[in-house]
Amino acid sequence: MPTWLAVAAMVGLGTLSGGRFTGMPFRLLLGYLGAAMGAFAVSLVATAAVAISVTLAARLPAAEVIVAYAPGAVDAMMILALALNVDPVFVGTHHLARVFVVSFGLPLLARYVSTPDAKRTKSSEPVLPQGDGPGD
Repeated sequence: MPTWLAVAAMVGLGTLSGGRFTGMPFRLLLGYLGAAMGAFAVSLVATAAVAISVTLAARLPAAEVIVAYAPGAVDAMMILALALNVDPVFVGTHHLARVFVVSFGLPLLARYVSTPDAKRTKSSEPVLPQGDGPGD
């Protein structure tokens, strides 16, 4: 890939990502920094565990597996795969599979987790405030 094209793609991705923070107060951005770092640490540990397991079990190149399972957007990981000279089809396929699994699995998981609360709410009698019952 020509250097000018890679630089233009990186600037475009940076501009797109930075544009999401337009109008956000700096204090609010700093307030979310701790949560973002914690989430990053958890996702990095999970990625490392999966990547090491897959690398040992399937005998795949470690660089491809790490980039394929790394947390991040599909477009950014594809550029990273191209920059690191690893198989972009392998990386892209795994990232798209992750997107589909999360997109279809999260609603099912939410329904499974919320079912007991929904049943309890439906079967419980409504509580009326004092003085609002029939005949008051």
